[in-house]
Amino acid sequence: MNTAQAKLVSWTAAGALGVGLSLYLAHFAKNQSRTGQSVTTETMQKLLSGVIDDKQDKDEGPVDYALVKAGWKDMNWLGRPKSAPPPPPVETAPKVVEQNQAELAKVVSIMALYYDPASELETRAVIKYTPQSGVDANKVKNGVAAKGVGDRLDAPLQHARIVKIDDRGVEFAFDDEARAHEVLRPKELDLEGRLVFVGEGAEPILPTVAVIPRSPTYGQWPQKTERIGENKFRVGLDDAKHIEENFDRILTEEVRTVVHRDPVTKQRDGIQITDVKPGSTVAAHGGQAGDVIKSINGHPVKSEQEAIQFVKANADVYDKWEVEVENKGETRTITIYPPKKN
Repeated sequence: MNTAQAKLVSWTAAGALGVGLSLYLAHFAKNQSRTGQSVTTETMQKLLSGVIDDKQDKDEGPVDYALVKAGWKDMNWLGRPKSAPPPPPVETAPKVVEQNQAELAKVVSIMALYYDPASELETRAVIKYTPQSGVDANKVKNGVAAKGVGDRLDAPLQHARIVKIDDRGVEFAFDDEARAHEVLRPKELDLEGRLVFVGEGAEPILPTVAVIPRSPTYGQWPQKTERIGENKFRVGLDDAKHIEENFDRILTEEVRTVVHRDPVTKQRDGIQITDVKPGSTVAAHGGQAGDVIKSINGHPVKSEQEAIQFVKANADVYDKWEVEVENKGETRTITIYPPKKN
C-alpha cells in the first residue's frame, strides 16, 4: 500500500466514525424524553420483591457455604468456637507489711550473754525457744541453743539472724527487709527467795541455794571439735593433735581432691573435694563432697600444696582460718578456730 492509498483509508475510516457518532446523538435526542423519566416507587418495590434472599437458600456449589463463611468472613480457619474476651484486671490494694515488734519475744528468749567486744569467738548468746516457736526439740536439746553473730535461728525461725551482740542485748534482722530490726535483752535474774532482810545491827544470813554445776569445758578449750555456729568450728585439743600427727594420712585416706578449673577460661581456680569419708576429720570440720576451696583468709589457692604451704607459713599470724568454699553455685565461708597456743 502506497502513501496515497493509506491516506484514503484513514480519511474513509474517520468519515465513517463521524457519521456513526452523528446518528447516535440524533437517536439520544429523539428518546431523551423517555430515558430521562424517573422510576416510580411502585416500580422499584415490584422489582425488589422479585429478588431472592440468599441468606436462607445458598447455592452451595463445590464448597459448603458455612466453611467459606468461617474460613474467610469470620477468619476462623480451625473451626474453634470463639472464646470470650478476658475479664478486665482487678485492681488489688498494695500489700502492707506488718511490723510486730513483740512477735520474736513470744517464741525466743535470751537466757544469757557472753559479751566480749575484742573476741568474736567469745561473743555468744544462749537462746531459749518456747513451745510456740515450733522448733524441733530433737534437733535443739531442751530447746536451748548457743548462737553468735551471723547465725540464724533454727527452723522454722530461720528467717531471723543475729547481726549484733552487745551490752544492749541481741539484735536480730529478718529476711523481710521491710521489717525493722528487733533487740531482745536477757531476762532479769529472779531474786525472789534469795534476798534476806535483817533488822538494824543484825548480821546478814545468806540463803541456802543449790549449787549450779558448771560445764567441764566452761572457760576452757574443748578436747573435741565443737560446732559453735553456722559453718563455725572450734578445733578441740585432741583433734588438733591428731591432725598434726596424721596430716598426710588424712589427705590420702579420708578425702580426695582434684584441681578445679574455671569452665570458661580453663585456668586453675581452686581445689575440688570429690569424696569425703563419713565420720572423718574433714567431715567433722565442715568439708563436703563437691566443695571447691577458693581461698583461705582471702588468699586464693589453686592446688593442695599451695594451700598447705600458706597455712604452715602463717600459722603464727592468724588466730582463725576463714575458708571460702563454693558448691553448686553457692558460696559459703567455713570459719575454723584452732587451739590457742600458750
